[in-house]
This record gives sequence, C-alpha cells and structure tokens, in this order.
Amino acid sequence: MTDEDRAAVREFLKVAQPRLFEMLQRFEREDPAEAQRKLAEAFPRVRPLIELRSTDPALFELRMKDLRLGREAMEAARWLADQEGSSGDISDADRAARQQPLREALAAQFDARTEIMRHDLEMQTRRHDEAKRELANRASGRDEAVDSMMTRLLSRERERLRRGDGRDDPPPMREPGRHRPPGADKK
Repeated sequence: MTDEDRAAVREFLKVAQPRLFEMLQRFEREDPAEAQRKLAEAFPRVRPLIELRSTDPALFELRMKDLRLGREAMEAARWLADQEGSSGDISDADRAARQQPLREALAAQFDARTEIMRHDLEMQTRRHDEAKRELANRASGRDEAVDSMMTRLLSRERERLRRGDGRDDPPPMREPGRHRPPGADKK
C-alpha cells in the first residue's frame, strides 16, 4: 500500500465515516502499527470508491450519499432502540414520533439508491448506444477495413523479405474455407 493509497483511504474515511476516521486518528497517536494495519484492512473495500471518484464523480457522490444516509439510519435505529429500552411503556403516538427520524433516514437512503440505479441505467444505455453505433460503423466500413488490414499485412511481409529476414514458421496452407491443413484428414 503506497502513501498515496493511505492518504486516499484517510480522506475517504474523513468524509464518509467520520467516527472511523476519529478512531484511526486515535490509533495513529497511540498505536501507529495498528493504524497502518487498519488502513491496509480498509483499502480493498475503499479502493473501488477511490477509483470511482476519478472515473465517475457523479456516481461517487451518489454512493457517498448512500453511505452517509446508511450511517444516519443506523444511528437513528440505535437511538430508537435505546429510547424504547429505557422508556418502558410508551404510547403509540410517542413511538411513531420517535420512529420518524429513522423512517426519514431510510426513505432518504432508498431515494439515494434509486438515484444510483437510475445513474447506472443511464450509463448502461450510453454504453449500449455507443456499441450500436460502433457496430453500425464497423459494418459500413467493412470493405475499407479489410483493404487496410490487407495492405498492412502485405507491406509488413514485403518489408521482411526486403530485409532478407528468414521466414517465420508459417501456419500450414489451407484451402479456402477449410479449418484443417490439406492431408490432415489422412492418417
């Protein structure tokens, strides 16, 4: 793991997981070897997001939002469970009011994941459209492409002969349309 990788993981944790970042800072002060081990453990999970930041910043932001909202939902669930455990009997209205932050966090996370799916679908559609264009261009330029490949291949072979290079071991000559050399069927 390079220094650049470690810096990227630290930055990611600082933005996406502030509590983990604080824990990492504490390890860096108290037990630097353990801090390095924790960074190395986190790197394989964080690397795809680090790469995503440079290749698709919009999707990176959506994924970061999903992570932040997931953390908020978990915190709201923990708070609610603590409240219910310490309150004993509470009214349905009070329970519903206490559940509202969790419901809002989960709804926001659901919306973020829907946006991620929408973004992924748009990217797949773009790749599909580009592949269709490339296929159409390829089909329409077939003869020119074959002529170009033939010219390059013959030019290379003529140059090889001009230099006086020996022949490479050529593949056995085949009759047009055959997949096996002549005489290979006779045993």
